[in-house]
Amino acid sequence: MGLLDAVRSLDAYRKLPRDLSESTLCGALLTALAALAVAFLVGGEARAYLTADVTTTVVVDKSLNGDVLPINFQIEFPQLSCAFATLDISNAMGSHSLNVDGMSTLGAKSIRKVRLDAQGQRLGPYVDRAGPVFKASDPAFLKLESEAIETVNDPDAAEYLYEDEDVLDALQVYHSDEVSPDNFHEIVNSAELVMVAFMAEWCAWCKMLKPIWHHTAGELSKQYSPEQVVLANVDCVAHEKFCSAENVQGFPTIRVYRKGSSGKAEYSGDRTTEGVTKFVQGILSAPDAQTSDADRARAARNERIALSQVVKRDEEEVGCLIDGYVLVKKVPGALLFGAHAVGHSFSNVHLNLSHVINHLSFGHVLTDADLKDVHAVLRGPEGEPWHKWSARFLETPFTAATDNVTFEHYVNVVLQTVERGEYSIDVYDTTAHSTQFQSDSQASVRVAFVPSPFQVAVEAKYQPLAQFLTNLMAIVGGVFTIASLLDRVVWNTQQLVKKNIGKLG
Repeated sequence: MGLLDAVRSLDAYRKLPRDLSESTLCGALLTALAALAVAFLVGGEARAYLTADVTTTVVVDKSLNGDVLPINFQIEFPQLSCAFATLDISNAMGSHSLNVDGMSTLGAKSIRKVRLDAQGQRLGPYVDRAGPVFKASDPAFLKLESEAIETVNDPDAAEYLYEDEDVLDALQVYHSDEVSPDNFHEIVNSAELVMVAFMAEWCAWCKMLKPIWHHTAGELSKQYSPEQVVLANVDCVAHEKFCSAENVQGFPTIRVYRKGSSGKAEYSGDRTTEGVTKFVQGILSAPDAQTSDADRARAARNERIALSQVVKRDEEEVGCLIDGYVLVKKVPGALLFGAHAVGHSFSNVHLNLSHVINHLSFGHVLTDADLKDVHAVLRGPEGEPWHKWSARFLETPFTAATDNVTFEHYVNVVLQTVERGEYSIDVYDTTAHSTQFQSDSQASVRVAFVPSPFQVAVEAKYQPLAQFLTNLMAIVGGVFTIASLLDRVVWNTQQLVKKNIGKLG
């Protein structure tokens, strides 16, 4: 027991018996106020402990990506066909990449196109099946062109070039300038297979196609009747509104119509007499009951080859969605979206590049965990999530009010590195401005980006646990110490007043 008594003697908090202590109203009030003060101060200290103290430092860009900047995008073009939608990339160093497909390091394309209907609904992925076109330098083509032009300019010359009356009739019927909106539907339903070339007189490719188209019609008329195949053309300069209604965006466009079918298809094979003839033969080479199995198999193979040269179009197909990413140099540059296709020319009247930017971001795509860490540090001016503030101009429709409108978006890009202890997260903040104007050149959508040479290092520091516990003890001890002092002052004052009153009495 001597040892326990020795330990008890070390007690710094000796207790008085309850009957020797006295409770006062003032002490109770001070205790309640002290408890409220402790609760308020502890809550504030806990909030400070859980909230990061964000500090920013501006340094020269030394990010791990080096001079490579990933750009992620998804843009809808409601009035531009996927067959013509292209992406070009240029930068201030003089580098130009045309018709980029975004080939990744694994060999797969990082850019895809999705066909859209008039309501913006997705119809499925677009597959590029464009075929070869004629070569203007081919001597045989030059000879054919001169003969065809002579035939068109001088109808009497046709008697010397084409002695067959059926061929002469074909030239006059299939290629008269009378193919117009009034008789268009009658013509496309007049034969089992109808091919219509939508042309414009200013189009160089159309000028190259026209003599071949005339000659091919004559050759086909030797093999098939007008009830089997018809080749026709539409002058889209004279019938501009009709071609726009048919959603003809590039010239020449060769449409394929089959009797009894409401589908729309475009011929993408070789634009030569031989190529078109083989295509027609493949479509119309249906075997009869007397045909041998070998001939049937050959006919089926020819039809498959012919159909491979046709790009089927849904009646509702109007626009295109371009989705993916590209890797560019970290220097000022631009993404240029527009219309381009080998063997086609484009009219500004028929080209509408109204669009909606669904997504545009820089840098690698963040995981959900990284995004959560970023949101804990970075916020917009009104407290909105960082990614929504950074992409605030997205999902805004940019509509062309007139013909030949070019859109330009200027995006300033600043790298922000969020330090999270042993690792860091790179994000890119952006500010964007947009404008549109009528251009003398072909309409386009230009997204100009200007990466900053500086990097903003954002570090979030949290209060150490030891400091948090120390502050808690200081709060509790300090509040109750002050409350005890106040209670002692009030108590002594009361006793002094009572003593003075007793003396006076």
